[in-house]
Amino acid sequence: YASPMFDGKTRIETGTKFSRRLIESDFSSESYDVPSDSWVNDSLLENNYDYDESIAAAYLSATREAGKVKIKAGLRAEYTRYQIDQRTQVSTYSNDYMELFPSLFITTGIAKETDLQVSYSKRINRPSINALNPITDYSDPLNIRTGNPYLTPEFIHSFELSAIRYRD
Repeated sequence: YASPMFDGKTRIETGTKFSRRLIESDFSSESYDVPSDSWVNDSLLENNYDYDESIAAAYLSATREAGKVKIKAGLRAEYTRYQIDQRTQVSTYSNDYMELFPSLFITTGIAKETDLQVSYSKRINRPSINALNPITDYSDPLNIRTGNPYLTPEFIHSFELSAIRYRD
């Protein structure tokens, strides 16, 4: 939702978002055993797990213009929950957290067709499903990988200074 305010120089925006990922993985492998002339289950390569992730977010931002200066401030609240049901190991891992993500952009005209902008925003980098899965992956002997189900997200505080040149 977006709406200009009464003075015509202020704009308010708000919105929500919900996402859910359900991923089921059931990997098994067999090797041919020549002496017994049969296929044999290779338990070293088994990996059976379910991943369930839900993210709910809401944001509010306001933009105000005053002469050559434009200011945009925002805040996003986000609740994340995930659970890994690692059936190969018969174990369950879960995590849930609530975070706030502020942002601020200040832009000013410094010359004809040129703006200067300074900004701050907090961002998130979540671990991938493979990075969380604790089963060791031996499918490629040159790249053996093991995840850590206790990994937490990485939070990034981004500060930027930029010059923007507009051309026709």
